[in-house]
Order: sequence, then structure tokens, then C-alpha cells
Amino acid sequence: MAAQEPRPQKRIRWSPLEEAHLRAHVATYGESNWAVILARHTEDFDPKRTNVDLKDKWRLLKRRC
Repeated sequence: MAAQEPRPQKRIRWSPLEEAHLRAHVATYGESNWAVILARHTEDFDPKRTNVDLKDKWRLLKRRC
């Protein structure tokens, strides 16, 4: 019997408030400190967010500007 494939997780949309927090924390800690930002400000982001999520969102925000 074949093993079941894991279901992909549902995407969690970023709120405008989360984006504002991300911008503020990057201004304070700088780029590449995603783990530090997430560890010190867990209350500002969805509990399922990872440091990679923060990095990817920042990359997209920079591209928009």
C-alpha cells in the first residue's frame, strides 16, 4: 500500500498590519535577521509564519517599491 502524499498547507495571506510590522522591524534590525525578528516579535505575525516567510515577503515588498 502506497504512503499518502502530505496535503499542501493552505496559504496564509499577509495583513497590511503584518506588512507594516515587517517594514518597521527590518528598519530596526536590518535585512537578513529574520530569525531574530520572528523570535522577538512573535505577537506581530501569524503563529504559523517562519523566518523564511518573512524573508520571502520582504523580497516581494522590495520588488514592489
